[in-house]
Amino acid sequence: MLIEFFHQTIEYQRWGFNMLTVSSLATIFFTTVLGWAFWKQDQTVRERHSGKSVSALWHTYYAFLSLSTLIYGFHVTSIALIYNGLLCIPRFSIILGLRRYKGFALTEKISLAVFAVLPIAMYILPWKDQTFLVIAFGSIIAYAFQPWEIWKNKSAGDVDIRLIITYFIATLFWVIYSYIANIWSLMIINRIMLVLVGLTIVLWFRYRQRTAPKLP
Repeated sequence: MLIEFFHQTIEYQRWGFNMLTVSSLATIFFTTVLGWAFWKQDQTVRERHSGKSVSALWHTYYAFLSLSTLIYGFHVTSIALIYNGLLCIPRFSIILGLRRYKGFALTEKISLAVFAVLPIAMYILPWKDQTFLVIAFGSIIAYAFQPWEIWKNKSAGDVDIRLIITYFIATLFWVIYSYIANIWSLMIINRIMLVLVGLTIVLWFRYRQRTAPKLP
């Protein structure tokens, strides 16, 4: 069954020396790097016993978005999306660290319960493309809290810039991949996300002199 599914994937069907293969391999590579970056962010929170300027809403939403992406990846037979969905593992670890050292406000606790419905909806509802687009649009709102946290605190705090830069590069390749694979929902979402992540980088460097972890 797994072999049969693999043969049906976008990557296998269009394998060769072309932009789809290159962008697909790039997204898989940067997903791996993102996994490492999320792990480093998790380490920063746990080592400092603090989650200052780290958005709990962003990481919570994205943990459940990753689960939804995993399900959607099987729907569109995309290895890149399925692999990206595995990022839910380090993201849930970050959530546990933030809950322990930063604590969750009532709104964040309610959000956690609400966000848990997302992958269930993705699995049950028959309109996979539309459902994924709605969920992904929510991710834009959730991510917007990250640059907002930095701007509000006027400090980069405990945000790990390695994660944000890696996320920017990965998003850039997702933009390329979405156009070549002709997945319209990804085209819309990733272009907007690219702008927001770029803004986060600008704000981090603007306020990094406070307490942010420095680049090696």
